[in-house]
Amino acid sequence: MTDHSAPASDSAELNAGRPRRLLEAVLAVAVWMALGMAFHLDANAYLLLGIPITVVFQVGVRRAPLQALWVRSAPPLRLDLPTAAFAVVLAVRPAYGLFRVLQSHPDWIVIGWWTAALGGALACAYALRSFNRVTAWATLGCLATAGLIGVAVMAAGAYTQDIPLRQPVDMAVLGAKWISAYLPMTFVMEEVFFRGALDAHLHHPGESKGILTALCTSVLWGAWHYPVVAHAASLPALLLQLIGVQVLVGVPLSLWWRKCGNLFATGLTHAVIDTVRNILFSGL
Repeated sequence: MTDHSAPASDSAELNAGRPRRLLEAVLAVAVWMALGMAFHLDANAYLLLGIPITVVFQVGVRRAPLQALWVRSAPPLRLDLPTAAFAVVLAVRPAYGLFRVLQSHPDWIVIGWWTAALGGALACAYALRSFNRVTAWATLGCLATAGLIGVAVMAAGAYTQDIPLRQPVDMAVLGAKWISAYLPMTFVMEEVFFRGALDAHLHHPGESKGILTALCTSVLWGAWHYPVVAHAASLPALLLQLIGVQVLVGVPLSLWWRKCGNLFATGLTHAVIDTVRNILFSGL
């Protein structure tokens, strides 16, 4: 799962800018966390805050096109029939969620969440138009590593809390409901920042010590969760738990993203993990 190595001189030149890039990554996550804690944002508002942060980071810090967030090579967006078809299918669940919340008492944060997911449907369709054999193998590999680890962590949590399993039909219905929501969401929130922007900034193709930069991305990802779960436990214990879990899942996510350069592989895996979490824990 590593990039083809570059000549030693080229690799050394690439690595020279890494401390600056690490500092930029730490500062971006720190700003996001500080805003989340200062304004006491809930999980949905905290995620939405990441959209402008991702755009500013990608354009202003990385100086890379926005489409490189989803496909590293950043091919032009083709608004052809296949892209439109993918986007329409992926937009069904966000559109329904938006319709339902508008029918009831309007919650502007939830409205923003579903509206963002509609945009994510187009971004996911863009990534699917660049789907190839490398992406297919990377998707399977990502699901078999990061996906299984994440699902195992969720299952272990449910087991230790003695949470009863739902009926198979209920699990299937909930699974379809959440995967169709989370997949487009990963293309505009959280996954797109930590793999599409941050990891791509910390590690450039041809650089050495890829595991270390994958660890850095994952540690930052773990710490980033703190503002929305700060009430759950003491700071040291909570950070240790968050970082430990996110490192286990995040390192393979980073490595598979680098392997294929298509966010579909990690976006689907992330969506699957979150779906399993909701199947096990939602409504409790």
